[in-house]
Amino acid sequence: MINKIVIPRLSVNDDMVLIGNWIVTDGDRVEEGQSIAEVETMKETTEIITPFSGFIKIIAIEGNEYKVDKVIAFIYDNPSEINSLSLTHDSVKEEEKKDNRQYTSKAKHLLKKHNIDVTVLPTDRIIREKDIEALIASPFQINDSVGNKIFIYGGGDIIKVIIDILHQSCGYRIIGIVNLSYPNVEKDLMGVQIIGNNAILPDLYKSGVTKVINGMVAVNQKELKVRKTVYNLLKQMNFDFPNIIHKSSEIESSVKIGEGNLILAKTIISSNSLIGSNCVINSGAVINHDCIISDHCHITSGAIIGGGVVIGENSIIGQGVTIYHHVKIGKNVIIQNGCNIFSDVSDNSIIKG
Repeated sequence: MINKIVIPRLSVNDDMVLIGNWIVTDGDRVEEGQSIAEVETMKETTEIITPFSGFIKIIAIEGNEYKVDKVIAFIYDNPSEINSLSLTHDSVKEEEKKDNRQYTSKAKHLLKKHNIDVTVLPTDRIIREKDIEALIASPFQINDSVGNKIFIYGGGDIIKVIIDILHQSCGYRIIGIVNLSYPNVEKDLMGVQIIGNNAILPDLYKSGVTKVINGMVAVNQKELKVRKTVYNLLKQMNFDFPNIIHKSSEIESSVKIGEGNLILAKTIISSNSLIGSNCVINSGAVINHDCIISDHCHITSGAIIGGGVVIGENSIIGQGVTIYHHVKIGKNVIIQNGCNIFSDVSDNSIIKG
Protein backbone atom coordinates (compact mmCIF):
# COMPACT_ATOMS: atom_id res chain seq x y z
CA MET A 1 0.00 0.00 0.00
CA ILE A 2 1.21 3.54 -0.83
CA ASN A 3 0.26 6.66 1.13
CA LYS A 4 1.03 10.23 0.08
CA ILE A 5 2.50 12.98 2.25
CA VAL A 6 1.40 16.43 1.04
CA ILE A 7 2.20 20.01 1.99
CA PRO A 8 -0.37 21.08 4.62
CA ARG A 9 -1.96 24.53 4.77
CA LEU A 10 -0.19 26.17 7.69
CA SER A 11 -1.64 29.67 7.35
CA VAL A 12 -4.66 31.16 5.64
CA ASN A 13 -2.42 33.57 3.72
CA ASP A 14 0.38 31.21 2.64
CA ASP A 15 -0.10 29.12 -0.50
CA MET A 16 3.59 28.19 -0.72
CA VAL A 17 5.68 26.36 1.88
CA LEU A 18 9.48 26.00 1.93
CA ILE A 19 11.07 22.63 2.71
CA GLY A 20 13.80 23.73 5.10
CA ASN A 21 15.19 20.38 6.17
CA TRP A 22 14.29 16.69 5.95
CA ILE A 23 14.56 15.18 9.45
CA VAL A 24 14.47 11.65 8.03
CA THR A 25 16.46 10.05 5.23
CA ASP A 26 15.08 8.54 2.03
CA GLY A 27 14.19 4.89 2.74
CA ASP A 28 13.94 5.28 6.53
CA ARG A 29 11.30 3.53 8.58
CA VAL A 30 8.93 6.19 10.03
CA GLU A 31 6.14 5.86 12.56
CA GLU A 32 2.74 7.55 12.69
CA GLY A 33 3.05 10.87 14.54
CA GLN A 34 6.78 11.24 13.81
CA SER A 35 8.26 14.53 12.62
CA ILE A 36 9.72 14.05 9.15
CA ALA A 37 10.52 17.55 7.82
CA GLU A 38 11.04 21.14 8.95
CA VAL A 39 9.06 23.62 6.82
CA GLU A 40 8.72 27.39 6.72
CA THR A 41 6.18 30.01 5.72
CA MET A 42 6.50 33.78 5.96
CA LYS A 43 4.98 33.54 9.44
CA GLU A 44 6.41 30.45 11.11
CA THR A 45 8.74 27.49 11.13
CA THR A 46 7.16 24.17 12.02
CA GLU A 47 7.38 20.44 11.33
CA ILE A 48 5.40 18.06 9.14
CA ILE A 49 4.10 15.04 11.03
CA THR A 50 3.44 11.80 9.18
CA PRO A 51 -0.03 10.30 9.73
CA PHE A 52 1.24 6.94 8.43
CA SER A 53 3.78 4.31 9.42
CA GLY A 54 6.05 2.68 6.85
CA PHE A 55 9.11 3.34 4.70
CA ILE A 56 9.49 6.82 3.25
CA LYS A 57 10.33 7.77 -0.33
CA ILE A 58 11.23 11.48 -0.50
CA ILE A 59 10.56 13.38 -3.75
CA ALA A 60 10.74 17.03 -2.57
CA ILE A 61 14.05 18.91 -2.44
CA GLU A 62 15.34 20.85 0.56
CA GLY A 63 15.38 24.60 -0.08
CA ASN A 64 12.54 24.50 -2.64
CA GLU A 65 9.06 25.96 -2.23
CA TYR A 66 5.97 23.83 -2.90
CA LYS A 67 2.29 24.61 -3.18
CA VAL A 68 -0.17 23.54 -0.51
CA ASP A 69 -1.41 19.94 -1.19
CA LYS A 70 1.68 19.15 -3.31
CA VAL A 71 2.94 15.57 -2.86
CA ILE A 72 6.40 15.63 -1.25
CA ALA A 73 6.85 12.00 -0.17
CA PHE A 74 5.34 8.52 -0.25
CA ILE A 75 5.01 6.02 2.59
CA TYR A 76 5.28 2.32 1.63
CA ASP A 77 4.27 -0.63 3.81
CA ASN A 78 7.57 -2.40 3.19
CA PRO A 79 10.86 -1.40 1.52
CA SER A 80 10.54 -3.89 -1.35
CA GLU A 81 7.54 -1.94 -2.66
CA ILE A 82 9.69 1.11 -3.36
CA ASN A 83 11.45 -0.63 -6.24
CA SER A 84 8.62 -2.89 -7.34
CA LEU A 85 6.25 0.07 -7.68
CA SER A 86 8.75 2.41 -9.30
CA LEU A 87 6.56 2.74 -12.40
CA THR A 88 3.81 4.21 -10.27
CA HIS A 89 6.27 6.64 -8.74
CA ASP A 90 7.65 7.58 -12.15
CA SER A 91 4.17 8.22 -13.48
CA VAL A 92 3.50 10.57 -10.58
CA LYS A 93 6.71 12.47 -11.37
CA GLU A 94 5.74 12.68 -15.04
CA GLU A 95 2.34 14.05 -14.04
CA GLU A 96 4.07 16.71 -11.94
CA LYS A 97 6.16 17.74 -14.94
CA LYS A 98 3.07 18.63 -17.00
CA ASP A 99 2.56 22.31 -17.62
CA ASN A 100 -0.99 23.22 -16.63
CA ARG A 101 -0.60 26.96 -17.27
CA GLN A 102 -2.90 28.75 -19.69
CA TYR A 103 -1.36 30.85 -22.48
CA THR A 104 -2.62 33.35 -25.01
CA SER A 105 -1.96 32.42 -28.65
CA LYS A 106 0.83 35.02 -28.94
CA ALA A 107 2.47 33.71 -25.79
CA LYS A 108 2.34 30.15 -27.16
CA HIS A 109 4.02 31.32 -30.37
CA LEU A 110 6.90 32.86 -28.42
CA LEU A 111 7.27 29.72 -26.31
CA LYS A 112 7.75 27.63 -29.45
CA LYS A 113 10.21 30.12 -30.91
CA HIS A 114 12.42 30.51 -27.82
CA ASN A 115 13.75 27.99 -25.33
CA ILE A 116 11.90 29.27 -22.26
CA ASP A 117 12.01 27.68 -18.80
CA VAL A 118 8.28 27.82 -17.98
CA THR A 119 8.86 26.94 -14.31
CA VAL A 120 9.65 30.62 -13.64
CA LEU A 121 6.20 31.67 -14.88
CA PRO A 122 3.25 32.12 -12.49
CA THR A 123 0.52 29.46 -12.33
CA ASP A 124 -2.33 31.57 -10.94
CA ARG A 125 -3.17 33.61 -14.06
CA ILE A 126 -3.17 33.46 -17.88
CA ILE A 127 0.33 33.90 -19.33
CA ARG A 128 0.44 36.72 -21.88
CA GLU A 129 2.88 37.85 -24.55
CA LYS A 130 4.52 40.41 -22.26
CA ASP A 131 5.34 37.70 -19.69
CA ILE A 132 7.34 35.75 -22.28
CA GLU A 133 8.95 38.88 -23.72
CA ALA A 134 10.15 39.85 -20.24
CA LEU A 135 12.05 36.56 -20.02
CA ILE A 136 13.47 36.79 -23.55
CA ALA A 137 14.80 40.30 -22.88
CA SER A 138 16.21 39.36 -19.48
CA PRO A 139 19.70 40.70 -18.75
CA PHE A 140 20.05 37.83 -16.26
CA GLN A 141 20.07 34.12 -16.98
CA ILE A 142 16.48 32.98 -17.45
CA ASN A 143 17.06 29.76 -15.53
CA ASP A 144 18.25 31.90 -12.60
CA SER A 145 14.98 33.84 -12.43
CA VAL A 146 13.24 31.83 -9.73
CA GLY A 147 10.02 32.87 -8.09
CA ASN A 148 11.46 33.49 -4.62
CA LYS A 149 13.61 36.49 -5.63
CA ILE A 150 12.57 39.81 -4.12
CA PHE A 151 13.89 43.35 -3.78
CA ILE A 152 13.29 46.10 -1.23
CA TYR A 153 12.36 49.63 -2.24
CA GLY A 154 13.29 52.51 0.06
CA GLY A 155 15.70 53.52 2.77
CA GLY A 156 15.87 54.11 6.50
CA ASP A 157 16.12 51.89 9.54
CA ILE A 158 12.97 49.89 8.74
CA ILE A 159 14.94 48.23 5.95
CA LYS A 160 17.11 46.56 8.62
CA VAL A 161 13.99 45.07 10.20
CA ILE A 162 12.74 43.82 6.82
CA ILE A 163 16.11 42.20 6.05
CA ASP A 164 16.09 40.38 9.41
CA ILE A 165 12.56 39.07 8.83
CA LEU A 166 13.49 37.77 5.38
CA HIS A 167 16.65 36.11 6.69
CA GLN A 168 14.71 34.43 9.50
CA SER A 169 11.96 33.09 7.26
CA CYS A 170 14.29 31.93 4.45
CA GLY A 171 11.34 32.17 2.10
CA TYR A 172 12.84 34.78 -0.21
CA ARG A 173 16.23 35.59 -1.72
CA ILE A 174 16.93 39.33 -1.50
CA ILE A 175 18.30 40.65 -4.80
CA GLY A 176 19.07 44.10 -3.39
CA ILE A 177 17.68 47.47 -2.37
CA VAL A 178 16.39 50.13 -4.75
CA ASN A 179 16.98 53.60 -3.30
CA LEU A 180 15.91 56.84 -5.01
CA SER A 181 19.14 58.55 -3.87
CA TYR A 182 21.43 56.01 -5.57
CA PRO A 183 24.38 56.37 -6.28
CA ASN A 184 24.78 58.95 -3.50
CA VAL A 185 24.19 56.36 -0.76
CA GLU A 186 26.13 53.64 1.02
CA LYS A 187 26.93 50.61 -1.14
CA ASP A 188 25.04 48.18 1.10
CA LEU A 189 22.89 47.87 4.20
CA MET A 190 23.46 44.92 6.54
CA GLY A 191 25.21 43.13 3.70
CA VAL A 192 22.42 43.72 1.16
CA GLN A 193 23.61 45.69 -1.89
CA ILE A 194 22.03 48.97 -2.99
CA ILE A 195 21.54 48.12 -6.66
CA GLY A 196 20.11 51.29 -8.20
CA ASN A 197 17.32 53.86 -8.32
CA ASN A 198 14.02 53.91 -10.23
CA ALA A 199 15.87 53.55 -13.53
CA ILE A 200 16.63 49.89 -12.72
CA LEU A 201 13.00 48.92 -12.11
CA PRO A 202 12.12 47.92 -15.72
CA ASP A 203 15.22 45.71 -15.94
CA LEU A 204 14.39 44.02 -12.65
CA TYR A 205 10.91 43.18 -13.89
CA LYS A 206 12.19 41.94 -17.24
CA SER A 207 14.69 39.69 -15.46
CA GLY A 208 11.86 37.95 -13.61
CA VAL A 209 12.33 39.72 -10.27
CA THR A 210 8.68 40.73 -9.90
CA LYS A 211 8.25 40.74 -6.11
CA VAL A 212 8.91 43.88 -4.07
CA ILE A 213 8.67 45.12 -0.49
CA ASN A 214 7.71 48.75 0.01
CA GLY A 215 10.19 49.93 2.63
CA MET A 216 8.90 53.52 2.75
CA VAL A 217 7.36 53.71 6.24
CA ALA A 218 5.43 56.81 7.27
CA VAL A 219 5.47 58.67 10.59
CA ASN A 220 3.90 61.87 9.26
CA GLN A 221 1.39 62.89 6.58
CA LYS A 222 4.04 63.74 3.99
CA GLU A 223 5.65 60.31 4.35
CA LEU A 224 2.24 58.62 4.09
CA LYS A 225 1.78 60.22 0.68
CA VAL A 226 5.25 59.01 -0.36
CA ARG A 227 4.52 55.42 0.74
CA LYS A 228 1.22 55.42 -1.15
CA THR A 229 2.86 56.98 -4.24
CA VAL A 230 5.61 54.35 -4.26
CA TYR A 231 3.03 51.56 -3.94
CA ASN A 232 0.98 52.93 -6.84
CA LEU A 233 4.09 53.39 -9.01
CA LEU A 234 5.26 49.82 -8.49
CA LYS A 235 1.70 48.50 -8.88
CA GLN A 236 1.40 50.21 -12.27
CA MET A 237 4.62 48.44 -13.29
CA ASN A 238 2.95 45.11 -12.40
CA PHE A 239 5.20 44.26 -9.46
CA ASP A 240 3.79 41.83 -6.88
CA PHE A 241 3.57 42.72 -3.18
CA PRO A 242 3.78 39.74 -0.80
CA ASN A 243 2.87 40.23 2.84
CA ILE A 244 5.97 40.22 5.06
CA ILE A 245 4.99 38.77 8.43
CA HIS A 246 7.30 38.22 11.40
CA LYS A 247 7.13 34.66 12.68
CA SER A 248 6.40 35.85 16.25
CA SER A 249 3.17 37.61 15.23
CA GLU A 250 -0.18 36.04 16.11
CA ILE A 251 -2.85 36.26 13.42
CA GLU A 252 -6.12 34.35 13.73
CA SER A 253 -7.15 32.20 10.77
CA SER A 254 -10.32 34.25 10.18
CA VAL A 255 -8.33 37.43 9.54
CA LYS A 256 -8.30 38.66 5.93
CA ILE A 257 -5.19 40.48 4.71
CA GLY A 258 -4.57 42.37 1.47
CA GLU A 259 -1.13 42.65 -0.13
CA GLY A 260 2.13 44.40 0.57
CA ASN A 261 1.70 44.66 4.34
CA LEU A 262 4.55 44.69 6.86
CA ILE A 263 3.46 42.90 10.04
CA LEU A 264 6.29 43.08 12.55
CA ALA A 265 7.32 41.25 15.71
CA LYS A 266 4.88 40.40 18.52
CA THR A 267 1.83 41.87 16.79
CA ILE A 268 -1.60 40.39 17.53
CA ILE A 269 -4.47 40.54 15.03
CA SER A 270 -7.65 38.99 16.37
CA SER A 271 -10.65 37.24 14.87
CA ASN A 272 -12.59 38.44 11.82
CA SER A 273 -10.48 41.56 11.31
CA LEU A 274 -9.67 42.95 7.89
CA ILE A 275 -6.29 44.46 7.00
CA GLY A 276 -6.12 46.30 3.68
CA SER A 277 -3.02 46.66 1.50
CA ASN A 278 0.29 48.52 1.90
CA CYS A 279 -0.13 48.85 5.68
CA VAL A 280 2.48 48.66 8.42
CA ILE A 281 1.46 46.94 11.65
CA ASN A 282 4.44 47.70 13.84
CA SER A 283 6.00 45.75 16.69
CA GLY A 284 3.74 44.96 19.63
CA ALA A 285 0.57 46.45 18.14
CA VAL A 286 -2.71 44.77 19.13
CA ILE A 287 -5.70 44.79 16.78
CA ASN A 288 -8.76 43.25 18.39
CA HIS A 289 -11.66 41.36 16.78
CA ASP A 290 -13.79 42.71 13.92
CA CYS A 291 -11.55 45.69 13.13
CA ILE A 292 -11.09 47.20 9.67
CA ILE A 293 -7.71 48.75 8.90
CA SER A 294 -7.92 50.42 5.49
CA ASP A 295 -5.15 50.71 2.87
CA HIS A 296 -1.87 52.59 3.48
CA CYS A 297 -2.22 52.87 7.27
CA HIS A 298 0.57 52.70 9.86
CA ILE A 299 -0.35 51.21 13.23
CA THR A 300 2.80 52.01 15.20
CA SER A 301 4.51 50.16 18.04
CA GLY A 302 2.41 49.34 21.08
CA ALA A 303 -0.88 50.74 19.77
CA ILE A 304 -4.00 48.98 21.04
CA ILE A 305 -7.05 48.94 18.76
CA GLY A 306 -10.31 47.87 20.43
CA GLY A 307 -12.86 45.53 18.90
CA GLY A 308 -14.94 46.77 15.98
CA VAL A 309 -12.77 49.82 15.28
CA VAL A 310 -12.67 51.16 11.70
CA ILE A 311 -9.62 53.14 10.55
CA GLY A 312 -9.80 55.00 7.23
CA GLU A 313 -7.05 54.87 4.63
CA ASN A 314 -3.80 56.78 4.87
CA SER A 315 -3.90 57.21 8.65
CA ILE A 316 -1.20 56.95 11.35
CA ILE A 317 -1.93 55.62 14.83
CA GLY A 318 0.94 56.69 17.09
CA GLN A 319 2.94 54.74 19.65
CA GLY A 320 1.02 53.67 22.74
CA VAL A 321 -2.31 54.97 21.44
CA THR A 322 -5.45 53.22 22.71
CA ILE A 323 -8.60 53.35 20.57
CA TYR A 324 -11.70 52.09 22.37
CA HIS A 325 -14.33 49.70 20.99
CA HIS A 326 -16.40 50.63 17.90
CA VAL A 327 -14.72 54.00 17.32
CA LYS A 328 -14.46 55.15 13.68
CA ILE A 329 -11.28 56.92 12.57
CA GLY A 330 -11.48 58.85 9.29
CA LYS A 331 -8.98 58.87 6.44
CA ASN A 332 -5.77 60.94 6.43
CA VAL A 333 -5.80 61.09 10.23
CA ILE A 334 -2.77 61.36 12.52
CA ILE A 335 -3.18 60.37 16.17
CA GLN A 336 -0.03 61.32 18.04
CA ASN A 337 1.73 59.14 20.60
CA GLY A 338 0.00 58.28 23.87
CA CYS A 339 -3.56 59.40 23.08
CA ASN A 340 -6.69 57.63 24.35
CA ILE A 341 -9.48 57.83 21.76
CA PHE A 342 -13.04 57.35 23.06
CA SER A 343 -15.07 58.84 20.18
CA ASP A 344 -15.07 59.07 16.38
CA VAL A 345 -12.42 61.14 14.58
CA SER A 346 -13.25 62.93 11.31
CA ASP A 347 -11.20 62.89 8.10
CA ASN A 348 -7.95 64.88 7.87
CA SER A 349 -7.72 65.38 11.66
CA ILE A 350 -4.57 65.59 13.78
CA ILE A 351 -5.11 64.48 17.39
CA LYS A 352 -2.31 65.69 19.67
CA GLY A 353 -1.11 63.92 22.78
